[in-house]
Amino acid sequence: MSSYATAIHRQPWRLGVIAALTIACVHSARAAELPTLDCVIEPYEVVEVSSAAEGVIEKIHVERNELVTKDQVLAELESDVEKASLAFAHLNASLDTDIGLRRASLDFDERNSTRIKELYAKKAIPLHHKDEADTDAAKSKWLLTKAEDDKRLAALELVRAKAVVRRKTVRSPIDGVVTARHRSTGEYIEDQAIVTVAQLHPLRVEVIAPVELFGTIESGMSAKIFPELVSSGIHRATVVSVDRFIDGASGTFDVRLELPNPEYKIPSGLKCQVEFDDAAVEPVLETAAGPAPPASSEATDSNVALSIADIQPDELAAQDVTCNAVGPLANEAEVERVTKALRPLATRIKPAQQLETVIESYLVAAPLQATTAGTVAIQGQILGHNISGTELITDGEFQGQISFGSYPDKTLAERRRLDLQKLGFQVDLKPRLHQQPRIWLHVETADRELSEIHLLQAVASVHPAKDIDIAPCGYPSAGDGLALKK
Repeated sequence: MSSYATAIHRQPWRLGVIAALTIACVHSARAAELPTLDCVIEPYEVVEVSSAAEGVIEKIHVERNELVTKDQVLAELESDVEKASLAFAHLNASLDTDIGLRRASLDFDERNSTRIKELYAKKAIPLHHKDEADTDAAKSKWLLTKAEDDKRLAALELVRAKAVVRRKTVRSPIDGVVTARHRSTGEYIEDQAIVTVAQLHPLRVEVIAPVELFGTIESGMSAKIFPELVSSGIHRATVVSVDRFIDGASGTFDVRLELPNPEYKIPSGLKCQVEFDDAAVEPVLETAAGPAPPASSEATDSNVALSIADIQPDELAAQDVTCNAVGPLANEAEVERVTKALRPLATRIKPAQQLETVIESYLVAAPLQATTAGTVAIQGQILGHNISGTELITDGEFQGQISFGSYPDKTLAERRRLDLQKLGFQVDLKPRLHQQPRIWLHVETADRELSEIHLLQAVASVHPAKDIDIAPCGYPSAGDGLALKK
């Protein structure tokens, strides 16, 4: 036995060292033998964006070659009918008249039932009177429950109406560049694409490799990309996908790499060449002080894509957060109560204050007359019917019209208008608006399955009769519409 073999026999640990070094040499030789291959740089994703609803295009907000961000509005469809339905649902959800009537009726029937029971206990009235009073009280209780159920159904209908309006707004599903605009304002669409958006960060590099290299190219390997446009420079990409099957006809398989392009300096569509290195399996020699540093500084190149481990947990959470605006709230006390109710569902709640247009009251007034004689004729008609509470408005939005009264409740205003129409008056119902500060809560949730209904139910636990509007943060309806007030 040679001295070399004897040394190995006496010190078996040398076998592990020699084996490791042998494997390292094989990997290095394999990496050096990988040839330069042709490739193509393509967009990471191309989306032909269409609308979830059919209709006539009212406006397209972007042009070709324009940079867009995810959720940016690309186009809007005509939605006058849907917005009218939303306004109706908003008003219907804000009305508490039926609940008030049913509650008053229940209070009366319960008091009456108590009186009847006292009389019956004194044997002053027969049993059927007591039974009738108890039945009336029970019916009133159920009618109040039905009115409250109708209120909740109206809130859900408001959510549905807002969803219908949102379907008329086309938003970008990705960050990218508009590569084509297929439609124009005024065109009717059903399932056709309106614009095409391409994601250019990161880029996708497609390589067709010969069968001889199958098994030598693995996911995670690093490679240098040499675009045919020399001014684009040399960049580093990472293998993200290797086909597990071979195309028998051509004797090739596909390899896909991911190429970071944060500043959009690398154009897509370029031909290129790729040189693979074996960074993913490069051996690391252990020393007493721990692993040795990497031999090459190329791994710290600014063009190398970050891995999941490089991203902080907060950044990961921010990529999967849903934000809804909840409001409007009138004061800090309401904010505190609603925040407390929503806190178990949210990762963060942030208040935001803004001015909001509010319906203060409803004006019952005759239409503005074209001549003074017309106004005088209406005043004479008022005197003939001996109607009180009227006046000629001398300033403001309704100047020159004859007012028959202003009412905080729309139901009362409608009743006044109908009574006047029966007397032969032509009158209109006009909302009086004013600006008032309102507070909205931007509620961020990490659970994408959490719906607006869950948020409404949480708010209802502290505001059972409160009109609450819920819309995505930044959406126009979140505070830009009318807050309908009793």
